[in-house]
Amino acid sequence: MRLKISHKTIYTYDKPVHYALLQLRLTPRNAVGQRVISWESHLTGGDRQVTFDDQFRNRVDLIMMQDTDRLEISLTAFAAGALPSVPIVEIRL
Repeated sequence: MRLKISHKTIYTYDKPVHYALLQLRLTPRNAVGQRVISWESHLTGGDRQVTFDDQFRNRVDLIMMQDTDRLEISLTAFAAGALPSVPIVEIRL
């Protein structure tokens, strides 16, 4: 099975944000039954400062917003996966 996942988040504020840091945990990872083929993220209204893995192995992007009233995050991922087969158990009473 192949999946295309698209996601968009838009933050809007009444007044421009003078300074803010956001941690985004939106990057999928390979796992049993899932393989990430490609991954893209685009930001408007913020700048990626650093990327790191947290204590739970989640990919974290640290985003800085400065003097803006809008942050838009667009993501596109392509993944391949297989659903695990589950044995059929027949119960007769």
